Amino acid sequence: MINKLKFATLASVLCLSLATPAFSQEKMKAPMMMDGVMMKDGKMMMMKDGKMIAMDKDMMMANGSKVMMDGSVMMKDGSKMMMADGMMMGMDGMMMKDAMMMMKDHLMMKDGKMMMMKDGKMMAMDKDMMMSDGSKAMMDGTMMMKDGTKSMMVDGMMMGMDGMMTKDAMMMMKDHVMMKDGKMMMMKDGKMMAMDKDMMMENGTKMMMDGTMMTKDGTKMMMKDGDMMSMEGSKMMMPAKK
Repeated sequence: MINKLKFATLASVLCLSLATPAFSQEKMKAPMMMDGVMMKDGKMMMMKDGKMIAMDKDMMMANGSKVMMDGSVMMKDGSKMMMADGMMMGMDGMMMKDAMMMMKDHLMMKDGKMMMMKDGKMMAMDKDMMMSDGSKAMMDGTMMMKDGTKSMMVDGMMMGMDGMMTKDAMMMMKDHVMMKDGKMMMMKDGKMMAMDKDMMMENGTKMMMDGTMMTKDGTKMMMKDGDMMSMEGSKMMMPAKK
């Protein structure tokens, strides 16, 4: 009986020792980021086995695209593009969603100025522009839609030459309140203005001028810089700056 018990114990220990390395490897692999290259602070970087290192040579991707150390990309079909800050490409040569949007010709509000991405190069917008859907973009960031409605671009918003806004831009066009540079602001009908009175949101949340937020159940919270809330009372995520 004792020998049987010893054998069972030994077998259990052996099974655990065999299973543990596989389990550890699985746990270690899970948090790793996908290998790829990205433009960061004006320099090309490479993500390899979860580590970020400087890119020290031109690289050929699996789909035939070639990425140069200066950030220029030569596609398999011979077309060229320039990677802008924050753009990422996997080793398969596929760009991430934000990068794909930024590669296309578009307009964007950056640091309070209207900029234009044209053929992979970012330049200042020097004249009002008509989009293919009939929308008009003004140099001050005012957007005149085909139906006559007006809205104002705020920092980080992007619009394609077809007049289509990014999801983040569409979200920020909606009426909302936000804390900006220590002051509560309100986006109303596409215009950003100072919040001049306490407001009651649709879900019963009360928003005070000093940034204090009181929920329907009495819980109090303070808005931080960049925090946004829709008129329904739902917290909104601030789009990342490109």
